[in-house]
Amino acid sequence: MRVINYPDKKEWQKLLIRPVFETHSLDESVRKVLENVKKNGDEAILKYTEKFDHIRLDSYIVSKEEKVAALKLVDTELKKAMKLASDNIAKFHNAQKFSIVEVETL
Repeated sequence: MRVINYPDKKEWQKLLIRPVFETHSLDESVRKVLENVKKNGDEAILKYTEKFDHIRLDSYIVSKEEKVAALKLVDTELKKAMKLASDNIAKFHNAQKFSIVEVETL
């Protein structure tokens, strides 16, 4: 990630330009990953974890003790921000749901 602190005003326009990304190759890569996971299940998940996260897992099941310990490492303000973000995402998507309309005709 690139961090930009206090850029000159003349740089603002350039910084606001969204990068162009060719999605066809990304779509193809994602399709292959999903097919592999569908075909090979947990074995594929562990392979991709090693490839992308650079860690080899014997299991991907997290124990209750590990969850409790990890939760203690997260700052209270970050927990609040994550809860707010989660609530906002839920509200946004709930607003997009279609309502079912029943029409009775004679």
